[in-house]
Amino acid sequence: MKNQVLITGRLGRDPQMLELPKSKAKVVKFSLAYSNNYKDKSGNWQSDTEWYNVEAWGNQGERIMEKARKGTEVIIEGKIRCKQYEDKDGNKRTYVSIKMDNFNLLQSTSSTQKLEPAEVAQELEVSKKETAK
Repeated sequence: MKNQVLITGRLGRDPQMLELPKSKAKVVKFSLAYSNNYKDKSGNWQSDTEWYNVEAWGNQGERIMEKARKGTEVIIEGKIRCKQYEDKDGNKRTYVSIKMDNFNLLQSTSSTQKLEPAEVAQELEVSKKETAK
């Protein structure tokens, strides 16, 4: 079995870098919105939006901080992570997020020009090779 997710969406907020107190490791967090548009039984268009928490570590975190802002359309490749914890009242909670391994912009941040699918695939491969170094 493989834990892998590939999702396209728009950043719901600007990426924020946090430094963990004990390890001093840096993580970049942001939300990603995916909207599913469809026609209901009456023929009316409906839209359901799902929100995902995304965490980016290391070079990928630095890259997304530089290249993406709220509203930027991206494709994210990563893994689903579930963390169990107890809240301040002692209730058990689960935090679900996507640990981003790779990303690519689907839209330039300086314009509304969309990238072609072949350009996106090529950029993902280049980004994977850079990350592996």
